[in-house]
Amino acid sequence: MSALRLQLWLWLELGLYAYLGQTWFGWTPGRALLAGALFLLALRLGQSLATWGFSARCAEPGELRPRLGQILHEAAASLFTQLLVLPLPSLWMAPDRLQAGRPIVLLVHGYSCNRAVWWLLRRRLEAAGLNVATLNLRPPFGSMGRMVPLVAARIAALRQEQRNTPIILIGHSMGGLVCRSWLARYGAQKGHGVRRLITLASPNSGTALARFGFGQNSREMQPDSLWLQDLRHERPNLPVIALENPLDNFIMPRAHQRLTGADNQRTPPVGHLQLLYDREVAAQLIALCQK
Repeated sequence: MSALRLQLWLWLELGLYAYLGQTWFGWTPGRALLAGALFLLALRLGQSLATWGFSARCAEPGELRPRLGQILHEAAASLFTQLLVLPLPSLWMAPDRLQAGRPIVLLVHGYSCNRAVWWLLRRRLEAAGLNVATLNLRPPFGSMGRMVPLVAARIAALRQEQRNTPIILIGHSMGGLVCRSWLARYGAQKGHGVRRLITLASPNSGTALARFGFGQNSREMQPDSLWLQDLRHERPNLPVIALENPLDNFIMPRAHQRLTGADNQRTPPVGHLQLLYDREVAAQLIALCQK
C-alpha cells in the first residue's frame, strides 16, 4: 500500500479515537490523543494475536504450536512494520543500488505492503554479495493479474541495466503468487533472465484468512478462488523453491504453502512477518540464491 495512504489512514484513525475520547469521556485533548494512540496500538496488537487463534482453529494434526515468545516476536514485528516501516518508507529504503557483475535478487512484497518491508533483508542479502532490486505492487487491493505487468517491467528494466546477470525472484506471501502468475504469462519468453523463483510463505493453494481481507486480491487468495484454480494448471518452466513456514499465522492450513512440482522446503518456525526479520531465514535465502 502507498505510504501516503497509510499515513492518512493512521492519522484519521487516531483522530477518530481522540475525538471519541473527548466526546464520550470528556477528556482533555492531550489525554484523548494519548488514549487514542494506546487504543490504536492495542487494536493492532489484537489483530496480530487473533491470527494465531484463527490459525489454531485451522491447524491440521501434527502441526507445531507456537510458544509465547514466538507469538510476542510476531506481534512486535507486526506493530513495527504497520506503524513505522510501511508508512515511512523513505526512512528505511533508499533507491535500489545495483552493482555490475553480481547476481540480482528481485524482492516482491505481499498483501497490503510496500517495498519498505524488505529493509532489513535487503541489507543482509547485499552484505552477502547479492544485488537487490525491489518494486511496489499496485493497486494495493486490485487483482493480482494487474500487478504482473509491474513485475514484468521491473525485470525488463533490470535486463536493460545488467544485461547478462541472472535474476532470482523471491516473493513473500501474495508476492509469490504474483511471481507465479508472471511465470505463467511471460516465463516461456526467451531472454527474461530469470533463473529461479523462491516463494516465501506464499498461499500457493490459498488461505482461509483471505476471507477476512479487503479487495480483489484477497478474494483471489481464497482457497476455492477461480484465480488460483487457473494458476494451479500452469507448470513453471524454471526451478521453483516453495519455502513453507511451519509456524505461519497467515497461511491456513499451513500445508497450502507447498506447491506441486516445486522443491518444497521448510523455514525456521517463526511468524509470518517475523520471517522478514529473522536472521536464520535470511541465511537460508542467501544460501538458496548463491547456489
